[in-house]
Amino acid sequence: MHRSRRIAIALAVAVVAAAAVAGAALALRPATTGVPGTFVTINVRLTDKGVTVSRHSSVGVQVIGFRIRNYGKKAHNFIIGDRSTNAIKPGQFDDFAVQFDVFKTYTYRCTLNCPKSAHGKIKVAQGNFQDYGRTRQP
Repeated sequence: MHRSRRIAIALAVAVVAAAAVAGAALALRPATTGVPGTFVTINVRLTDKGVTVSRHSSVGVQVIGFRIRNYGKKAHNFIIGDRSTNAIKPGQFDDFAVQFDVFKTYTYRCTLNCPKSAHGKIKVAQGNFQDYGRTRQP
């Protein structure tokens, strides 16, 4: 009888100790912003006549994913900041994400088989991120 009681007490002490260790590990985690969904995708359309982007600004978001598609008949590239694609063949696509550490306006451009006018700007602005998704808010 005493042996089973000692085993139950030892088991209870082990469970409490494990919970304490897990709680201490969680308390030592670095703080994060806790803002879900602060990632925006910008669609980029490359043609033989230029570059078109789906949006020219982003508020409260520092990470932007670029989905670049080549609709032209020649290979093209896409450059923003210090990131660039290799040559994207006609009908092909490339993806990459950029973390913008500074809120400012960035220039994008195409330099491969594009006219000199194939450039533009995307403004990454500080602010409150609001993503209402596909649902309507009251």
